[in-house]
Amino acid sequence: DQILCFDPIIRPNSFPHNVDLRRAIYFRCMLGALTSEVNVSSSEDGAVLRAKSFRLDDFGLTNVRCIKIADAWLHPDVFDGAEETIKRDRPVILVDPADATLPNDQTKRAKERLQQLGYEEVDSQEQLFVWEAGSAS
Repeated sequence: DQILCFDPIIRPNSFPHNVDLRRAIYFRCMLGALTSEVNVSSSEDGAVLRAKSFRLDDFGLTNVRCIKIADAWLHPDVFDGAEETIKRDRPVILVDPADATLPNDQTKRAKERLQQLGYEEVDSQEQLFVWEAGSAS
């Protein structure tokens, strides 16, 4: 098993606690609905950086069992760009709200998009929301 990490901003203090770095491949980019370049803001210093955005479906991954998304990058278009992977593999989707910076409407649209894909929130803890494919999916 490998862990693939997609993050446009390297955060040396938080990244290692989230991921076993011995099994990780790190991509300095973000996921979205289209392959493009976007402006991203670093919450740490407010700097705006240019970052590449790719569709998860374009990576040709198979047997994806889990997708974890930091809420700062939880845009509905992340799921649009991963729709084929999500429909085929039905991975558990974890959303980490610890660094939530999105407006409520974007978070609401992302949750609605997960529901459209047949997912339901099955657990929520202080630091994690867990979504799984529903039984009717």
